[in-house]
Amino acid sequence: IHNTQAKPNETKELTYYADKYLPQLSNELGVKFTIVEGGRYRPANGSYKSHHTTGEAADVSMSEHNVNTRLRFIESQLKNPQVKKIGTSDPNILAKYGTNPKIEDERKFDKQHGTNHVNHAHITLNTGISNQMVRMKAPNGRIVLVPQSMVEQATKQGGVRL
Repeated sequence: IHNTQAKPNETKELTYYADKYLPQLSNELGVKFTIVEGGRYRPANGSYKSHHTTGEAADVSMSEHNVNTRLRFIESQLKNPQVKKIGTSDPNILAKYGTNPKIEDERKFDKQHGTNHVNHAHITLNTGISNQMVRMKAPNGRIVLVPQSMVEQATKQGGVRL
């Protein structure tokens, strides 16, 4: 992870997870795992807070996998120190792993927001970003993550803290 160059609006942990780790896991388990369309960074929409807006989360597609493969994936993520939380509303996963502190039951959230965490696993990564990075709007309108130590300089150059 240390040598990973973060993609725009992502932490290096997310870039590493999506571009390096997930393909390696696919090879190990003999099944292709993919990030769903729009399942990495997405700007805040105001309806709820998401780790996607800070580049700390990925949605891994589960819809094309059988129950056994989904359970194998979740088991591997429970052992992965890079993973902080796994959001799901899959009844099979919740029945087997629901008491694990890394598992977040998304059934209530799905009902409230019209989402479906059976079709994907919401993976939140351990990044430490909340202590290190600040979301800002750059002069060109882009939302960017700025190291805490650079906020003053970014503000002088026209950036706005969000």
